[in-house]
Amino acid sequence: MEAARDFVRAIVWGEHTTVWELLSDAGRSTALSVARARGFDRVIASRIDDGVADPTELDEFQARLVGGLRRDLRSVDLEHLEPLSGPDPFEEGRVVVELGSPSTLPGAEPWSAGRLVLSADDAGRWRIDRLEPRLAGP
Repeated sequence: MEAARDFVRAIVWGEHTTVWELLSDAGRSTALSVARARGFDRVIASRIDDGVADPTELDEFQARLVGGLRRDLRSVDLEHLEPLSGPDPFEEGRVVVELGSPSTLPGAEPWSAGRLVLSADDAGRWRIDRLEPRLAGP
């Protein structure tokens, strides 16, 4: 749960280096794949993937990544987004944490705004594999 809270907090506050640090290898690969599909420079993406990117290139990519994650969560009041439940078993070696947002209806329970899929790295630390937002509205 701590990794999930830290990840959400980093998205809320735009702490792009923390978001990157909390992503698993699979999460980083997915982020780079999505960026390439959306027109991000393939050469720079390859350098980031290989760990040889110029610090400025990496910083710019990480900032764009946080912007993309914030857009993915656009139907949520980010300041009130928090883990609702979990971690629950998902697949072998992976868990899922549900993310919730308070309802604006009096007396209503928080609603699920999405979930995070996490896996443990080689050092046993939980890292984010992916964010699966649930969008409300257009």
